[in-house]
Amino acid sequence: MKKMSLYLTLIMLLGAFSFCNRQQKDSVDLAKESNDRKEVLNEDQSDFVVQAASAGLLEVELGKLGQQMAQHNRLKKFAKMMVDDHAKMSEELKELATKKQLTLPGSLGEEQQRKLNDLREQNRQKFDRRYLEVMEEEHENDIKKFEEASENHKDADIQTFAAKHLPLLRAHLDSVKLIRAALKK
Repeated sequence: MKKMSLYLTLIMLLGAFSFCNRQQKDSVDLAKESNDRKEVLNEDQSDFVVQAASAGLLEVELGKLGQQMAQHNRLKKFAKMMVDDHAKMSEELKELATKKQLTLPGSLGEEQQRKLNDLREQNRQKFDRRYLEVMEEEHENDIKKFEEASENHKDADIQTFAAKHLPLLRAHLDSVKLIRAALKK
C-alpha cells in the first residue's frame, strides 16, 4: 500500500511539473509583459529595446555556433566578430534599459531558439550556406528596425543608440554578402 501511495504521489508530482513547464512563457514575452506593467515608459521604448536585445542574444548564440561548426576559416572569424560586436552592443543596451527602467529578455525567445536549433541541426556541409542566409536575414531585419528608430523614435536616447549602431549592422550585412559571394566561387 505504501508503494502504491508513493507511486501515485510521484505521478502527481511529475504531472504538476510537466504542467508548469508548459505554462512557462518565453523570455521575450516575459520582458514585454514586465515592461507593460510599468507606467514610467511608453510602449515604443519597450518594443524597440526588447526586440534589439532579443536580436542581439540570437546573434551572439548564432556566432558561437558558427565558430564551432563553420567549415571555412573566414566564416569562423566572422562568427567570432558577431559574438564580440553583439555582446558589446548588448552591454550598451543593458545600460540604456537600466536608465529607462526597462526589462530585457534574459534568454532567447521561442522563435529565436527555433532558429538556433534549426541551424544547429544542419549537417556540416550545408551549415556555412545556411548560416550566412540566416545572418543576412537577421541583419536585414535589424537594419530596418534600427533605421526606423534612428530616424523616428520619440526617445532621444533610443534614437541615439540606434543611430550609433546602424553602421555596424550595415557593415555586418556587407560582410555576409562578401563572404557568400566568395564561398560561391
